Amino acid sequence: MSIKKSIPIFAFLFITIFEPPFLPIPLIYLQAVFDFIYIFTIFINSRNKIKLRIFDNSEMNKYLYLVIMLAILLTVDRLVDIIFFNGDLSSSNWLKSINQLIVLTFIEFVNISIIIRCLHINKFKFNDLLYMIVNVGVLQGIISIFAFIFPKFRTILLTFAGDIYTNSWMLERRGYGFSLSLLDGFGFGMGLIAGIIIINLEYSSLKNTICQLIKLFIVIFSITVNSRTGLIITAVAVILKISISKDLRSTLIKLPISIIIFYIVILALIPLINAGMGSTNINVSWMCSDIGGLIKAFFPSANINTTAVQAQMTSNPYYNLISSVEFPNSVYQLLFGMGWQVYEGSRIGYRSDNGFINMIWMFGFIGTIFYYLYNLYIHLKILFKVKNSTFVLLIFNFISLLIYSIKGRPLGYSSGIVIFYLVIFSATYFIHMNIKDGGVNDTI
Repeated sequence: MSIKKSIPIFAFLFITIFEPPFLPIPLIYLQAVFDFIYIFTIFINSRNKIKLRIFDNSEMNKYLYLVIMLAILLTVDRLVDIIFFNGDLSSSNWLKSINQLIVLTFIEFVNISIIIRCLHINKFKFNDLLYMIVNVGVLQGIISIFAFIFPKFRTILLTFAGDIYTNSWMLERRGYGFSLSLLDGFGFGMGLIAGIIIINLEYSSLKNTICQLIKLFIVIFSITVNSRTGLIITAVAVILKISISKDLRSTLIKLPISIIIFYIVILALIPLINAGMGSTNINVSWMCSDIGGLIKAFFPSANINTTAVQAQMTSNPYYNLISSVEFPNSVYQLLFGMGWQVYEGSRIGYRSDNGFINMIWMFGFIGTIFYYLYNLYIHLKILFKVKNSTFVLLIFNFISLLIYSIKGRPLGYSSGIVIFYLVIFSATYFIHMNIKDGGVNDTI
Protein backbone atom coordinates (compact mmCIF):
# COMPACT_ATOMS: atom_id res chain seq x y z
CA MET A 1 0.00 0.00 0.00
CA SER A 2 1.40 3.37 -1.06
CA ILE A 3 1.91 5.63 1.97
CA LYS A 4 1.74 8.76 -0.18
CA LYS A 5 -1.64 7.77 -1.63
CA SER A 6 -3.01 6.62 1.73
CA ILE A 7 -2.34 9.85 3.68
CA PRO A 8 -5.32 11.86 2.27
CA ILE A 9 -7.63 8.85 2.76
CA PHE A 10 -6.30 8.37 6.29
CA ALA A 11 -6.94 12.04 7.16
CA PHE A 12 -10.46 11.94 5.70
CA LEU A 13 -11.10 8.64 7.50
CA PHE A 14 -10.06 10.12 10.87
CA ILE A 15 -12.37 13.09 10.36
CA THR A 16 -15.27 10.91 9.18
CA ILE A 17 -15.02 8.49 12.10
CA PHE A 18 -14.29 10.90 14.93
CA GLU A 19 -15.46 14.32 13.68
CA PRO A 20 -12.85 16.08 15.89
CA PRO A 21 -14.23 19.25 17.53
CA PHE A 22 -11.73 21.89 16.48
CA LEU A 23 -14.44 24.40 15.48
CA PRO A 24 -17.33 25.91 17.48
CA ILE A 25 -19.88 24.12 15.27
CA PRO A 26 -20.15 20.35 14.57
CA LEU A 27 -17.64 19.46 11.87
CA ILE A 28 -19.96 16.90 10.28
CA TYR A 29 -22.15 19.64 8.75
CA LEU A 30 -19.17 21.49 7.27
CA GLN A 31 -17.88 18.17 6.01
CA ALA A 32 -21.21 17.69 4.24
CA VAL A 33 -20.66 20.95 2.36
CA PHE A 34 -17.19 19.79 1.33
CA ASP A 35 -18.60 16.40 0.31
CA PHE A 36 -21.15 17.86 -2.07
CA ILE A 37 -18.64 20.28 -3.61
CA TYR A 38 -16.24 17.36 -4.08
CA ILE A 39 -18.90 15.14 -5.66
CA PHE A 40 -20.17 17.92 -7.90
CA THR A 41 -16.61 18.56 -9.12
CA ILE A 42 -16.16 14.87 -9.91
CA PHE A 43 -19.43 14.75 -11.81
CA ILE A 44 -18.40 17.74 -13.90
CA ASN A 45 -14.79 16.79 -14.58
CA SER A 46 -14.71 13.00 -14.58
CA ARG A 47 -15.96 10.39 -16.99
CA ASN A 48 -15.21 7.59 -14.57
CA LYS A 49 -18.58 5.95 -14.03
CA ILE A 50 -17.48 4.34 -10.78
CA LYS A 51 -18.86 7.43 -9.05
CA LEU A 52 -22.34 6.35 -10.14
CA ARG A 53 -21.97 2.71 -9.10
CA ILE A 54 -20.72 2.96 -5.52
CA PHE A 55 -24.14 3.39 -3.92
CA ASP A 56 -25.46 0.42 -5.92
CA ASN A 57 -22.50 -1.93 -5.59
CA SER A 58 -22.13 -1.30 -1.85
CA GLU A 59 -25.93 -1.58 -1.42
CA MET A 60 -26.04 1.72 0.46
CA ASN A 61 -28.94 2.62 -1.84
CA LYS A 62 -31.03 -0.24 -0.40
CA TYR A 63 -30.13 0.72 3.13
CA LEU A 64 -31.31 4.25 2.41
CA TYR A 65 -34.73 2.79 1.59
CA LEU A 66 -34.77 1.32 5.09
CA VAL A 67 -33.83 4.70 6.59
CA ILE A 68 -36.55 6.50 4.61
CA MET A 69 -39.12 3.88 5.63
CA LEU A 70 -38.21 4.37 9.30
CA ALA A 71 -38.47 8.15 8.91
CA ILE A 72 -41.95 7.78 7.41
CA LEU A 73 -42.97 5.40 10.22
CA LEU A 74 -41.62 7.84 12.80
CA THR A 75 -43.65 10.68 11.27
CA VAL A 76 -46.86 8.63 11.07
CA ASP A 77 -46.41 7.49 14.67
CA ARG A 78 -45.93 11.08 15.81
CA LEU A 79 -49.14 12.18 14.05
CA VAL A 80 -51.07 9.23 15.46
CA ASP A 81 -49.79 10.08 18.94
CA ILE A 82 -51.00 13.68 18.59
CA ILE A 83 -54.37 12.91 16.97
CA PHE A 84 -55.50 9.76 18.77
CA PHE A 85 -53.52 9.73 22.03
CA ASN A 86 -53.44 13.47 22.84
CA GLY A 87 -49.66 13.48 22.52
CA ASP A 88 -47.47 16.48 23.22
CA LEU A 89 -47.39 18.98 20.34
CA SER A 90 -43.67 19.73 20.78
CA SER A 91 -41.74 18.91 17.60
CA SER A 92 -38.16 19.11 18.93
CA ASN A 93 -37.90 15.38 19.68
CA TRP A 94 -39.24 14.48 16.22
CA LEU A 95 -36.90 16.94 14.49
CA LYS A 96 -33.88 15.52 16.31
CA SER A 97 -34.90 12.01 15.27
CA ILE A 98 -35.41 13.03 11.63
CA ASN A 99 -32.02 14.75 11.66
CA GLN A 100 -30.38 11.57 12.95
CA LEU A 101 -32.26 9.29 10.59
CA ILE A 102 -32.06 11.23 7.34
CA VAL A 103 -29.48 14.04 7.51
CA LEU A 104 -26.67 12.47 9.53
CA THR A 105 -27.08 9.02 7.98
CA PHE A 106 -26.98 10.45 4.46
CA ILE A 107 -23.85 12.49 5.27
CA GLU A 108 -22.21 9.34 6.63
CA PHE A 109 -23.11 7.44 3.47
CA VAL A 110 -21.70 10.17 1.23
CA ASN A 111 -18.47 10.14 3.27
CA ILE A 112 -18.24 6.36 2.99
CA SER A 113 -18.87 6.49 -0.78
CA ILE A 114 -15.99 8.98 -1.12
CA ILE A 115 -13.71 6.68 0.92
CA ILE A 116 -14.65 3.64 -1.18
CA ARG A 117 -14.10 5.61 -4.40
CA CYS A 118 -10.63 6.71 -3.24
CA LEU A 119 -9.77 3.14 -2.29
CA HIS A 120 -10.88 1.88 -5.68
CA ILE A 121 -9.11 4.42 -7.87
CA ASN A 122 -5.89 3.95 -5.87
CA LYS A 123 -6.24 0.14 -6.20
CA PHE A 124 -6.40 -0.41 -2.46
CA LYS A 125 -8.01 -3.53 -1.08
CA PHE A 126 -10.50 -4.17 1.71
CA ASN A 127 -7.67 -5.20 4.04
CA ASP A 128 -5.95 -1.89 3.32
CA LEU A 129 -9.07 -0.13 4.59
CA LEU A 130 -9.04 -2.24 7.76
CA TYR A 131 -5.35 -1.37 8.23
CA MET A 132 -6.14 2.34 7.98
CA ILE A 133 -9.14 2.06 10.34
CA VAL A 134 -6.88 0.40 12.92
CA ASN A 135 -4.23 3.11 12.59
CA VAL A 136 -6.87 5.83 12.84
CA GLY A 137 -7.94 4.21 16.13
CA VAL A 138 -4.34 3.99 17.31
CA LEU A 139 -3.86 7.70 16.61
CA GLN A 140 -6.98 8.46 18.64
CA GLY A 141 -5.65 6.17 21.38
CA ILE A 142 -2.33 8.04 21.48
CA ILE A 143 -4.26 11.30 21.78
CA SER A 144 -6.22 9.77 24.68
CA ILE A 145 -2.98 8.82 26.46
CA PHE A 146 -1.59 12.35 26.11
CA ALA A 147 -4.90 13.85 27.24
CA PHE A 148 -4.83 11.58 30.31
CA ILE A 149 -1.24 12.52 31.19
CA PHE A 150 -1.38 16.25 30.33
CA PRO A 151 -4.52 18.03 31.63
CA LYS A 152 -3.78 21.25 29.69
CA PHE A 153 -3.62 19.32 26.42
CA ARG A 154 -6.95 17.72 27.30
CA THR A 155 -8.46 21.14 27.98
CA ILE A 156 -7.43 22.31 24.51
CA LEU A 157 -9.01 19.23 22.91
CA LEU A 158 -12.29 19.84 24.77
CA THR A 159 -12.50 23.55 23.91
CA PHE A 160 -15.27 23.00 21.35
CA ALA A 161 -16.46 19.60 22.60
CA GLY A 162 -19.83 20.91 23.77
CA ASP A 163 -21.56 21.82 27.00
CA ILE A 164 -21.37 18.28 28.34
CA TYR A 165 -17.87 18.89 29.70
CA THR A 166 -18.93 22.00 31.60
CA ASN A 167 -20.42 19.43 33.98
CA SER A 168 -17.73 18.81 36.62
CA TRP A 169 -18.91 15.23 37.21
CA MET A 170 -18.53 14.38 33.54
CA LEU A 171 -15.21 16.23 33.26
CA GLU A 172 -13.74 14.15 36.09
CA ARG A 173 -14.70 10.86 34.46
CA ARG A 174 -14.72 11.15 30.65
CA GLY A 175 -13.38 13.23 27.81
CA TYR A 176 -9.92 11.83 27.05
CA GLY A 177 -9.67 12.15 23.29
CA PHE A 178 -10.42 14.25 20.23
CA SER A 179 -13.85 13.32 18.95
CA LEU A 180 -17.30 14.87 18.62
CA SER A 181 -18.52 12.15 21.00
CA LEU A 182 -16.46 10.41 23.68
CA LEU A 183 -19.43 8.55 25.10
CA ASP A 184 -20.88 5.12 24.30
CA GLY A 185 -20.78 5.51 20.51
CA PHE A 186 -17.05 6.20 20.85
CA GLY A 187 -16.64 3.02 22.90
CA PHE A 188 -18.56 1.14 20.19
CA GLY A 189 -16.19 2.44 17.52
CA MET A 190 -12.98 1.83 19.43
CA GLY A 191 -14.30 -1.61 20.41
CA LEU A 192 -14.80 -2.41 16.73
CA ILE A 193 -11.24 -1.24 16.04
CA ALA A 194 -9.89 -3.41 18.86
CA GLY A 195 -11.88 -6.30 17.41
CA ILE A 196 -10.39 -5.77 13.95
CA ILE A 197 -6.90 -5.99 15.49
CA ILE A 198 -7.77 -9.15 17.43
CA ILE A 199 -9.53 -10.94 14.57
CA ASN A 200 -6.70 -10.21 12.13
CA LEU A 201 -3.96 -10.98 14.65
CA GLU A 202 -1.74 -13.71 13.22
CA TYR A 203 1.77 -14.67 14.23
CA SER A 204 4.01 -13.89 11.27
CA SER A 205 6.97 -12.61 13.25
CA LEU A 206 7.71 -11.59 16.82
CA LYS A 207 8.14 -7.95 15.78
CA ASN A 208 4.78 -7.84 13.99
CA THR A 209 2.97 -9.56 16.88
CA ILE A 210 4.42 -7.13 19.43
CA CYS A 211 3.46 -4.20 17.19
CA GLN A 212 -0.15 -5.43 16.95
CA LEU A 213 -0.36 -5.99 20.71
CA ILE A 214 0.93 -2.46 21.36
CA LYS A 215 -1.74 -1.09 19.03
CA LEU A 216 -4.35 -3.14 20.86
CA PHE A 217 -3.19 -1.82 24.25
CA ILE A 218 -3.36 1.79 23.01
CA VAL A 219 -6.91 1.34 21.69
CA ILE A 220 -8.08 -0.45 24.86
CA PHE A 221 -6.62 2.34 27.02
CA SER A 222 -8.76 4.87 25.15
CA ILE A 223 -11.82 2.65 25.62
CA THR A 224 -11.15 2.23 29.35
CA VAL A 225 -10.89 5.95 30.13
CA ASN A 226 -13.87 6.94 27.98
CA SER A 227 -16.52 4.24 27.47
CA ARG A 228 -16.44 0.74 28.93
CA THR A 229 -19.07 -0.46 26.44
CA GLY A 230 -16.12 -1.05 24.12
CA LEU A 231 -14.60 -3.53 26.58
CA ILE A 232 -17.54 -5.91 26.12
CA ILE A 233 -17.22 -5.59 22.36
CA THR A 234 -13.48 -6.29 22.62
CA ALA A 235 -14.17 -9.37 24.76
CA VAL A 236 -16.63 -10.65 22.15
CA ALA A 237 -13.91 -10.29 19.50
CA VAL A 238 -11.59 -12.47 21.60
CA ILE A 239 -14.26 -15.17 21.96
CA LEU A 240 -15.06 -15.11 18.24
CA LYS A 241 -11.38 -15.15 17.29
CA ILE A 242 -10.81 -18.27 19.36
CA SER A 243 -13.96 -20.17 18.46
CA ILE A 244 -15.63 -19.12 15.19
CA SER A 245 -14.70 -20.52 11.79
CA LYS A 246 -16.48 -21.69 8.66
CA ASP A 247 -16.09 -25.23 9.99
CA LEU A 248 -19.32 -25.60 12.02
CA ARG A 249 -18.11 -28.66 13.91
CA SER A 250 -14.98 -26.86 15.07
CA THR A 251 -17.05 -23.85 16.14
CA LEU A 252 -19.50 -25.95 18.15
CA ILE A 253 -16.60 -27.51 20.05
CA LYS A 254 -14.55 -24.36 20.68
CA LEU A 255 -17.29 -21.80 21.40
CA PRO A 256 -18.48 -23.16 24.79
CA ILE A 257 -14.87 -23.75 25.86
CA SER A 258 -13.89 -20.16 25.07
CA ILE A 259 -16.96 -18.81 26.91
CA ILE A 260 -16.05 -20.84 30.01
CA ILE A 261 -12.46 -19.56 29.87
CA PHE A 262 -13.75 -15.99 29.47
CA TYR A 263 -16.00 -16.42 32.52
CA ILE A 264 -13.07 -17.71 34.60
CA VAL A 265 -10.95 -14.71 33.56
CA ILE A 266 -13.76 -12.33 34.60
CA LEU A 267 -14.00 -14.02 38.01
CA ALA A 268 -10.23 -13.70 38.44
CA LEU A 269 -10.42 -9.95 37.76
CA ILE A 270 -13.14 -9.28 40.36
CA PRO A 271 -10.75 -8.76 43.35
CA LEU A 272 -8.82 -6.21 41.30
CA ILE A 273 -12.07 -4.45 40.30
CA ASN A 274 -13.27 -4.35 43.92
CA ALA A 275 -9.92 -2.91 45.04
CA GLY A 276 -10.03 -0.27 42.30
CA MET A 277 -13.49 0.87 43.40
CA GLY A 278 -11.94 1.90 46.70
CA SER A 279 -9.26 4.06 45.06
CA THR A 280 -9.00 7.72 46.08
CA ASN A 281 -8.50 8.60 42.40
CA ILE A 282 -11.96 9.61 41.14
CA ASN A 283 -11.32 8.45 37.59
CA VAL A 284 -9.96 5.06 38.68
CA SER A 285 -12.76 4.41 41.18
CA TRP A 286 -15.41 5.40 38.64
CA MET A 287 -13.91 3.23 35.89
CA CYS A 288 -13.76 0.23 38.22
CA SER A 289 -17.28 0.79 39.52
CA ASP A 290 -18.49 1.12 35.94
CA ILE A 291 -16.80 -2.15 34.99
CA GLY A 292 -18.09 -3.72 38.21
CA GLY A 293 -21.64 -2.67 37.38
CA LEU A 294 -21.20 -4.02 33.88
CA ILE A 295 -20.00 -7.40 35.21
CA LYS A 296 -22.86 -7.49 37.72
CA ALA A 297 -25.40 -6.77 34.96
CA PHE A 298 -24.21 -9.73 32.88
CA PHE A 299 -23.18 -12.02 35.77
CA PRO A 300 -25.63 -11.31 38.65
CA SER A 301 -23.98 -13.87 40.93
CA ALA A 302 -20.54 -12.23 40.64
CA ASN A 303 -19.01 -11.20 43.99
CA ILE A 304 -18.91 -7.49 43.15
CA ASN A 305 -18.86 -4.83 45.87
CA THR A 306 -22.38 -3.64 45.08
CA THR A 307 -22.22 -0.90 47.70
CA ALA A 308 -19.42 0.78 45.76
CA VAL A 309 -21.23 0.23 42.47
CA GLN A 310 -24.46 1.75 43.80
CA ALA A 311 -22.51 4.71 45.15
CA GLN A 312 -21.69 5.54 41.53
CA MET A 313 -25.19 4.79 40.28
CA THR A 314 -26.10 8.44 39.53
CA SER A 315 -24.91 7.96 35.96
CA ASN A 316 -23.89 4.31 35.83
CA PRO A 317 -26.76 2.62 33.95
CA TYR A 318 -25.15 -0.82 33.54
CA TYR A 319 -26.39 -2.11 36.86
CA ASN A 320 -30.07 -1.45 36.16
CA LEU A 321 -30.03 -1.05 32.38
CA ILE A 322 -32.31 -4.02 31.80
CA SER A 323 -34.41 -3.88 35.00
CA SER A 324 -35.50 -0.23 34.60
CA VAL A 325 -37.62 -0.64 31.46
CA GLU A 326 -40.90 0.92 30.40
CA PHE A 327 -42.88 0.49 27.17
CA PRO A 328 -45.65 2.48 25.50
CA ASN A 329 -49.08 1.73 26.98
CA SER A 330 -51.29 1.20 23.92
CA VAL A 331 -51.13 -1.92 21.74
CA TYR A 332 -50.73 0.19 18.58
CA GLN A 333 -47.79 2.14 19.99
CA LEU A 334 -46.21 -1.02 21.35
CA LEU A 335 -46.33 -2.57 17.87
CA PHE A 336 -45.61 0.46 15.68
CA GLY A 337 -44.05 3.00 18.03
CA MET A 338 -44.86 6.37 19.50
CA GLY A 339 -42.46 8.48 17.46
CA TRP A 340 -40.50 9.48 20.58
CA GLN A 341 -36.90 8.98 21.61
CA VAL A 342 -36.55 8.53 25.35
CA TYR A 343 -32.76 9.01 25.48
CA GLU A 344 -33.04 12.52 26.88
CA GLY A 345 -35.30 13.55 29.74
CA SER A 346 -38.54 13.86 27.79
CA ARG A 347 -42.03 15.10 28.56
CA ILE A 348 -43.10 11.46 28.59
CA GLY A 349 -41.55 11.28 32.05
CA TYR A 350 -39.24 8.36 31.27
CA ARG A 351 -35.72 8.14 29.90
CA SER A 352 -33.37 5.32 29.00
CA ASP A 353 -29.93 4.92 27.42
CA ASN A 354 -30.95 1.51 26.11
CA GLY A 355 -30.93 1.57 22.31
CA PHE A 356 -33.48 -1.23 21.99
CA ILE A 357 -35.90 0.63 24.26
CA ASN A 358 -35.44 3.86 22.31
CA MET A 359 -36.05 2.01 19.05
CA ILE A 360 -39.27 0.48 20.41
CA TRP A 361 -40.58 3.85 21.56
CA MET A 362 -39.75 5.29 18.14
CA PHE A 363 -40.77 2.44 15.79
CA GLY A 364 -42.48 -0.19 17.93
CA PHE A 365 -41.58 -3.87 18.11
CA ILE A 366 -42.35 -4.37 14.42
CA GLY A 367 -40.11 -1.55 13.18
CA THR A 368 -37.34 -2.45 15.62
CA ILE A 369 -37.32 -6.15 14.69
CA PHE A 370 -37.35 -5.27 10.99
CA TYR A 371 -34.36 -2.92 11.48
CA TYR A 372 -32.20 -5.58 13.14
CA LEU A 373 -33.34 -8.35 10.79
CA TYR A 374 -32.37 -6.21 7.80
CA ASN A 375 -28.93 -5.60 9.28
CA LEU A 376 -28.60 -9.34 9.85
CA TYR A 377 -29.68 -9.98 6.26
CA ILE A 378 -27.06 -7.68 4.69
CA HIS A 379 -24.35 -9.46 6.71
CA LEU A 380 -25.57 -12.96 5.90
CA LYS A 381 -25.83 -12.04 2.22
CA ILE A 382 -22.04 -11.80 1.88
CA LEU A 383 -20.92 -13.93 4.84
CA PHE A 384 -19.99 -17.07 2.90
CA LYS A 385 -18.35 -15.17 0.03
CA VAL A 386 -15.37 -14.05 2.10
CA LYS A 387 -12.21 -15.46 3.62
CA ASN A 388 -12.12 -16.83 7.15
CA SER A 389 -10.89 -13.66 8.93
CA THR A 390 -13.47 -11.49 7.17
CA PHE A 391 -16.08 -14.17 7.89
CA VAL A 392 -15.40 -13.73 11.62
CA LEU A 393 -15.24 -9.93 11.23
CA LEU A 394 -18.72 -9.78 9.70
CA ILE A 395 -20.19 -11.89 12.51
CA PHE A 396 -18.41 -9.64 14.99
CA ASN A 397 -19.68 -6.50 13.26
CA PHE A 398 -23.32 -7.54 13.60
CA ILE A 399 -23.03 -8.88 17.17
CA SER A 400 -21.33 -5.62 18.17
CA LEU A 401 -24.35 -3.67 16.90
CA LEU A 402 -26.59 -5.76 19.18
CA ILE A 403 -24.31 -5.22 22.17
CA TYR A 404 -24.04 -1.49 21.57
CA SER A 405 -27.83 -1.26 21.30
CA ILE A 406 -28.11 -2.29 24.95
CA LYS A 407 -26.34 0.95 25.85
CA GLY A 408 -26.82 3.38 22.96
CA ARG A 409 -29.01 4.28 19.99
CA PRO A 410 -27.91 2.70 16.69
CA LEU A 411 -29.02 5.72 14.65
CA GLY A 412 -27.47 9.01 13.60
CA TYR A 413 -23.78 9.78 14.03
CA SER A 414 -21.32 7.97 16.26
CA SER A 415 -17.81 6.67 15.69
CA GLY A 416 -19.09 3.11 16.03
CA ILE A 417 -21.96 3.52 13.57
CA VAL A 418 -19.57 4.95 10.95
CA ILE A 419 -17.15 2.01 11.33
CA PHE A 420 -20.08 -0.45 11.34
CA TYR A 421 -21.26 0.99 8.00
CA LEU A 422 -17.72 1.13 6.61
CA VAL A 423 -17.14 -2.57 7.27
CA ILE A 424 -20.37 -3.86 5.77
CA PHE A 425 -20.65 -1.51 2.78
CA SER A 426 -16.98 -1.66 1.76
CA ALA A 427 -16.97 -5.47 2.11
CA THR A 428 -20.11 -5.66 -0.03
CA TYR A 429 -18.58 -3.33 -2.61
CA PHE A 430 -15.29 -5.20 -2.94
CA ILE A 431 -17.06 -8.56 -3.15
CA HIS A 432 -19.25 -7.21 -5.94
CA MET A 433 -16.23 -5.88 -7.84
CA ASN A 434 -14.34 -9.16 -7.37
CA ILE A 435 -17.23 -11.18 -8.76
CA LYS A 436 -17.51 -8.81 -11.70
CA ASP A 437 -13.77 -9.10 -12.38
CA GLY A 438 -13.91 -12.88 -12.16
CA GLY A 439 -12.28 -12.92 -8.72
CA VAL A 440 -8.87 -12.07 -10.16
CA ASN A 441 -8.09 -9.42 -7.56
CA ASP A 442 -9.16 -11.15 -4.35
CA THR A 443 -9.38 -8.36 -1.78
CA ILE A 444 -11.15 -10.00 1.13
